[in-house]
Amino acid sequence: MQSKTSCFNKTLFRKHVTRFWPVWTAYFGIWLLILPIGVLSARRSIAANPLTVQTAVLNSAGGLGVVLPLVFAVLMAMGVWSFLYNARSASGAGCLPLTRTAQYWSAALGGLVPLAGVHVAIFVLTALAELSVGALHLPSLLTWLGVTVLTLLFFYGFATFCAMLTGNIIVLPAVYLVLNFTAAGVELLLNGLANCFLYGLNGSTWSGFADAMNWLSPAIPLLRFLQAGTDYMEDPVSGAMTPVSVHFEGAWVAGIYAAVGVLLLLAAWALLRRRRMESAGDVVAVGALKPVFRWCMGVCGGLCFACAMLYVFDFTFTTQRAVFAAVAVYLVIGAFIGWFAAEMLIRRSFRAFTRGVRGWAGWALCCAVLLLGLTATELDLFGVERRQPKPAQIESAIVIADGEAALLTSPEGVAAALDVHRGIIEHKSVQDQTAQRIFFLPDYDAGEIVSVHVTYQLKNGGTLTRVYQLPHLPGASDDAAAVQALLNCPEAVRRRKETAVPFTPDNVRFGTVRAVMTAAECAAAAGYDDPADYVLCALGGYSPQEAKGMSDASRAAAVEKTLELQYSEFGGMYGYGYNYDGIIGYYEKQGRALPAPDATDWDGVWLEYTLTLSDAEAWALYHDCIVPDNADGTLGRVWVLHTEPDYAATVCAGTLEIVAERPEEPKRPALPEDYGPTVSDGYYSFTTTPTVDAARTNAFLAERGIRFHTSAEIWGE
Repeated sequence: MQSKTSCFNKTLFRKHVTRFWPVWTAYFGIWLLILPIGVLSARRSIAANPLTVQTAVLNSAGGLGVVLPLVFAVLMAMGVWSFLYNARSASGAGCLPLTRTAQYWSAALGGLVPLAGVHVAIFVLTALAELSVGALHLPSLLTWLGVTVLTLLFFYGFATFCAMLTGNIIVLPAVYLVLNFTAAGVELLLNGLANCFLYGLNGSTWSGFADAMNWLSPAIPLLRFLQAGTDYMEDPVSGAMTPVSVHFEGAWVAGIYAAVGVLLLLAAWALLRRRRMESAGDVVAVGALKPVFRWCMGVCGGLCFACAMLYVFDFTFTTQRAVFAAVAVYLVIGAFIGWFAAEMLIRRSFRAFTRGVRGWAGWALCCAVLLLGLTATELDLFGVERRQPKPAQIESAIVIADGEAALLTSPEGVAAALDVHRGIIEHKSVQDQTAQRIFFLPDYDAGEIVSVHVTYQLKNGGTLTRVYQLPHLPGASDDAAAVQALLNCPEAVRRRKETAVPFTPDNVRFGTVRAVMTAAECAAAAGYDDPADYVLCALGGYSPQEAKGMSDASRAAAVEKTLELQYSEFGGMYGYGYNYDGIIGYYEKQGRALPAPDATDWDGVWLEYTLTLSDAEAWALYHDCIVPDNADGTLGRVWVLHTEPDYAATVCAGTLEIVAERPEEPKRPALPEDYGPTVSDGYYSFTTTPTVDAARTNAFLAERGIRFHTSAEIWGE
């Protein structure tokens, strides 16, 4: 009778299923609480909105549907492959009248099938629960079942593959978790070190590299792409958006990783067929991987230690040479720890300090590689610092400095942005010297550091971003001044102040003007002859009769209390930065005493005055004054250099706001959310800061009693 070789053994399969029942039972219990019991406990809300249960089911596929398989896959792998990690059980398995193939597939399926069976059981129980509350939706349940099973298949295949790499059951979960997130971790470490040496680089500038590395860290893209989305329908009458259905996104990602999981199961099978059973207890069970393990530990140890030390110690005010020397030392120390820790784990002994490539020579070579990489980064041998896209590749350039932004799309605007960016790169050494001067010399208050973001939107859909901290000294024609000039070029001002919907006499509804003026000017604008009456009636809430009926002492006390309340609780000139210490602090700074209410020094009391314009006045201000002043370049400018004398002498303490009714949903500019005009509650708000040279605007408001003041006037600077 001819014998045949079997690839599967039912007895061994059942043994694994029954022996490790606590793992899949706990897995079943958790899913039971999440879905079937969760559906039953939320039956009232489900009855009011049947989409609730669909959303909950699909959301669980993208959140817990990744985390739970990630955890329980390695727990089951630790159980079914535990016989490989004990010398006696491994020798016993080698003596069984079963081929390695039969042992592998019996054990592998013995762990996978009960876990997958949990998903099928939860699918059935959830369907029954949904049916009992009248919200059965099989498509969402089938999607949940397919996605979670595919995710489980990947993580179980990956855990099984990791199980073949080691001979120690304690090392298995460590290897599994480390390999799950190694790529993303290495990207973070490299980015952290590169930020110290590559001028202009920050975490967001390597977005393409980070995305590529994240795909090698499976849990990250699975959590990112697997998610539920809601479809809405707009009510033709009210315009309200009503949810009508739920869909699932990213199932293709689970399919790709499931295919990888199958390949990993096959790779693990190949490793087991060639595995030395004597490797039970070894940290690295595959001999060819031991040098890889040493190098990974050495390199990652150096990177981790260097990044940790950079985080612990503050190198903000340290020269670049000192940072380079410190990081070089940290890399050497970290590589020493990682390399010889790996050798101790491999040898299972502390006698790891030997000669040769496994000991000191190998560590020295590892240090040389790390230091060469550090030197190449510092010298920018790969041209990362100098990289600029070609003008033909650029769709738009966005320059943001201290929150102020400029969007440039014209060829001239893009060329100007490239020129300013090129100057920043070329003047790196000068900027470093200026920054050291600002940080360490007594004239620190005379200088400032400006944070500048330069982003190029490329025509191929990609982006290139650089971030710089530019030092500036008053009066210097440096790169920070060039950035401010770029922010105030005609195209930048026009785009910054353009409205998403046209402003017309028909849709402009009102305007608001806020200005910091003296109490005497506020009183005159409001129609009061006595500033004290203005303070009491307009700010204190007293009626004119009450104000005139007070005695002199009561009147003085009421005025003083009203002013103190105005500045302490309501902020006085809040929002403009001119009243840092309140009214008392102002007089203390001037070395003067607080004036009596009936004194003639009301010109020294600064208050915020608000003027509301009618729709006709608002339209006239916008169309006849603001728009032409913007076109002339006297309005709409921004300042990022606040130490320049022209800032204190040009920018006024106040705001101009024109509000128009929004007839339809506007298309917002493709800029940051806090950039430009805003939309809310069916109205479109245009705001700008007044300046002293906006002749038309200032003349229009002067006719209505508004006079704008600069900080130089307010503080007497």
